[in-house]
Amino acid sequence: MFKNKDKILEYFHQKREIILIDHNKLDKNQNYLKEFVTEIIDHHVDSDTDMKYKNLIKKSLIYPLGSCSTLILLDNIPLLKKYLITENKNNEINNFFKNSFRDFLIFISAVLVDTRNFLKSDFIIRWNNLDLLAYQQVIEINEKFFDQNNNEENDTNNTDRFYEKLINSKYDEEANLNLGIRKLLNKDKKDFNYSGKFGIFWSSLQVSIEKIISKFSLEELKKEAFLNIENKDIYVFNYREKEENNTFTYISFLFNKKFLEEKIQLSTFCEKLNEFLNEKLKEKYYKVFIIDENYCKIKLNDSITRKNFEPYLNEFINKFYL
Repeated sequence: MFKNKDKILEYFHQKREIILIDHNKLDKNQNYLKEFVTEIIDHHVDSDTDMKYKNLIKKSLIYPLGSCSTLILLDNIPLLKKYLITENKNNEINNFFKNSFRDFLIFISAVLVDTRNFLKSDFIIRWNNLDLLAYQQVIEINEKFFDQNNNEENDTNNTDRFYEKLINSKYDEEANLNLGIRKLLNKDKKDFNYSGKFGIFWSSLQVSIEKIISKFSLEELKKEAFLNIENKDIYVFNYREKEENNTFTYISFLFNKKFLEEKIQLSTFCEKLNEFLNEKLKEKYYKVFIIDENYCKIKLNDSITRKNFEPYLNEFINKFYL
């Protein structure tokens, strides 16, 4: 919004408020905005969140779920039902919700993708019954109050077909590459900091690193990844790749050269990581590859995601480097 800190503060002092969605605390370099945080909606629980914003929060929805969109749906479905049931003779009200229902479809789309269409093996790991409840309630509202024949955007009657369309769109190779490297990296990026000493940016990609390098170049990828993040040690990417009849997860590590020079050797890092993952993941881990002087990647079972792999990386970093 603004690059100048004073202008940002001036903007928020005009009775502005900050609502944190899908994360529950500000980055360290944004802590000066803490007094403006009034609402938090997140599906991850951090033990120190309440203390950080103890006297500021008007509303807090923090609960462990598969998708943050579930919390938004559960918070708003009662309002939607109230208007549709009590005011259903009012065409103006109905027309409003007929338009706004598209927003609900966006949220249930996020729930479906986050939970991998409620894959049974992911129960408790990536979703729980509240995720399913929220999804089912929106579908029921759609069937009861809206004309399915006029719903051209999405076929929500057939969940499997609806999910397939979403996934095909999410992993459309051409569409993703046309975004350019910067937008690809920022599309689904998280910031991790271990014990205040070890900084990581982590991007989940919908197209493989190899395809990105093929369209652009490895040097362009490195340049964009480390643009303005000199204070970070590693840039991590995870992506899926089909090989013959199987799909694998790859996690790539791009190291800040200054970090390599001062703290670790890449070969040693990979050796330790290989031993660690063999012990922890067993048959779900396959191999670590060193690509060049500051870039390596690991090959994993398709069930591995950023969400379930990050705790292992956290444990590994804390064990060997902190």
